[in-house]
Amino acid sequence: MSDIRKKLQSINFDKFDFVEHQQETKSHSKHYKILIVDDDEEVHHITKMVLDGFEFEGTGIELLQAYSFNDTIETFNQHSDIAVMLLDVVMEEDNTGLQIVKYIRDQLKNKLVRIILRTGQPGKAPEDKVIINYDINDYKSKTELTVQRLYTSLYAALRSYRDIYTIERNKLGLEKVIQSTTDLLKFNSFDGFAQGILMQLASLLNINEDSMYIVERQDNGFLALDNLGECTIISATGAFTPYIGKSIKELNDSRVENILSNLEENQIIFNEHLCAGNHTSINNVKNYVFMEGPLSISEMDQRLVRIILNNFSLIFDNYLLNEDITSTQGEIINVLSEVVENRSEETANHITRVSEICHIIGTKYGLAAEETRILKLISPLHDVGKIAIPDSILKKPDKLTVDEFEVMKRHTTIGYNILIASNKPLFKQAAIIAQNHHERWDGMGYPIGLSGENIPLHARIVAVADVFDALLHKRVYKDPWDINSVIELFEEERGKQFDPALVDILLGNIDEIYHVVQKYTDR
Repeated sequence: MSDIRKKLQSINFDKFDFVEHQQETKSHSKHYKILIVDDDEEVHHITKMVLDGFEFEGTGIELLQAYSFNDTIETFNQHSDIAVMLLDVVMEEDNTGLQIVKYIRDQLKNKLVRIILRTGQPGKAPEDKVIINYDINDYKSKTELTVQRLYTSLYAALRSYRDIYTIERNKLGLEKVIQSTTDLLKFNSFDGFAQGILMQLASLLNINEDSMYIVERQDNGFLALDNLGECTIISATGAFTPYIGKSIKELNDSRVENILSNLEENQIIFNEHLCAGNHTSINNVKNYVFMEGPLSISEMDQRLVRIILNNFSLIFDNYLLNEDITSTQGEIINVLSEVVENRSEETANHITRVSEICHIIGTKYGLAAEETRILKLISPLHDVGKIAIPDSILKKPDKLTVDEFEVMKRHTTIGYNILIASNKPLFKQAAIIAQNHHERWDGMGYPIGLSGENIPLHARIVAVADVFDALLHKRVYKDPWDINSVIELFEEERGKQFDPALVDILLGNIDEIYHVVQKYTDR
């Protein structure tokens, strides 16, 4: 069973069924921002005096001030969360206020702020035309705007802002849930996938500080290296990052331990400072999610967290299934390759070395991580066609005759035909390598006589790795070469037998590649 399979078996988000424990939280933990825009200092003074101590649903207000078009735009650039703007029409120009409305709505694309137009000169901006042509939310003459009417207008505007803000936040949350599923499916490694969970939850909850995702093993030694009952941090952000792979006890934080130990089974808790939850799978694996704020979590946010965690559960299941399929195919490949190598009386470590060397060359060449992983997996099948070559030829200790060599060359097409018959993508890719790994860069190879970049890249990489390792080891028809002689041959065959770029990578990383040969010696 592969390491990734073992890792994944320690995680299970299967059907998160958290019991919600809500705490009342305000939509805004600070203040609602009110912007006063007027070129008359007295208007600012009176408005501030009238609104002193004003609250909406238990939340106070913060008053901002601007005196001109440029002042207003600068204030919006500094404060993206202004809830209400009390806006004069006539300032440096007769229609400055209307210009501000157009700029805020059309240029800044701010549809949330509620705009209350206040004017002392209604003739400059007739109400019937302004309310139709400009995206404002209320129109008041300064002469009619008593204290009570100002309060009434402000209450109505903040109530509208609160509702629109909630709808917009929930809309964005749902978009994040949908996008998170797409984004997580892009990860090709377990570590990336686990880190992706944190990224998406942090994005959903607007978390700026510390968070971690941990898993506690309680499966009686299913993984032998795990200590029973130990909580191991597998992915983290912020202050918890240095503890990835370590026990939660190494945090030396009794607060975190107390929170997690006091969680009931399948429970999640939210408040303005943290989000924490656990889940026990059918395999008796306990999973924890722990995040720190500051947070502002609504009931809708809690529902979205539930949805996103359930989505993660389904993705984990699919990820595990795909890894299981890949692992099974890998085992089949290794068994089949060993059968071929043992028949030709070459040790199985040859295919291990070729596989490792291919991975190094592919990585240095710039192939994506997933592509190099697949290349490493399928490269051992390059000689599978030898299974059909007679022993009298395959094991002959002397040089082959012309006719015998023609028979030997057939292993490339035989291998191709064996592998291409499968409907599995891995075997179809392996078929291309089996067919083409004896082609030469100069076009003098077999079975087709391809040249240069017409030879599939994976086959060119395997050709380099296969010959490099074969020369360094004894075969029935030859003694092993020393490393210097092998290097000289590749220098001579650069651009002839082998892709020059791949030879440069081989020789430029000769110490690392030769270390593979020394590590996986013949048995």
